[in-house]
Amino acid sequence: MRIHVRKYAALFTLALLLSGCAGRTELQKYEKQMLYFDTVISISFYAGENGDRLMEHCAQMCSGYEKIFSRTDGASELYAVNHRTAQKVKVSPEIAELVTVGLEYYEKSAGKFDITVAPLSDLWDFKSETPSVPADEEVKEAAAAVDASKVHLEGDMLVFDSEQTMLDLGALAKGYAADRLKEYLESEGVRSGLIDLGGNILTIGTRPDGEKWRIGI
Repeated sequence: MRIHVRKYAALFTLALLLSGCAGRTELQKYEKQMLYFDTVISISFYAGENGDRLMEHCAQMCSGYEKIFSRTDGASELYAVNHRTAQKVKVSPEIAELVTVGLEYYEKSAGKFDITVAPLSDLWDFKSETPSVPADEEVKEAAAAVDASKVHLEGDMLVFDSEQTMLDLGALAKGYAADRLKEYLESEGVRSGLIDLGGNILTIGTRPDGEKWRIGI
């Protein structure tokens, strides 16, 4: 009798294991290249049947951040900030966070990292179809308007001491977006993935085979 009990218990355990394996969702690789932040970005991860939904949400997140941080899009929040008509401007939590970080590194770098470099960025115009090196006098004039000490954050209000001060958050925006994308995918159960926003790279977990990700520099 004891032998039969052990036999049935073993069969029951085996049945549970098999049913568990049958109900397990096979992970698939989801990968997409898109054009955001003035560059080609790539997002890839492994997920179940909800992968398409996750990827679509990632694309929506990138589009949303571009509408906030783009310096050249006339419909973006940052464009409106740079073309303000008042000394004080109310900004979103995203702008406030990046300005806070930018000003912190402005202090830490003794002014070498400066988020008010926009006048020089506009002058050089790296995306122009007919690029040219600006004259020395133009460079000096634009450089005179670059000074992050003239920007102050008071809660959700940005205060500018000079009308000529303009922000360029390009050095921070892609890294910020990559952080948020990783947080979102991990919250949805993704345990393996690679986020590449124009060279700003974040990994999620390990590769599917358990090996560490290899990133070329």
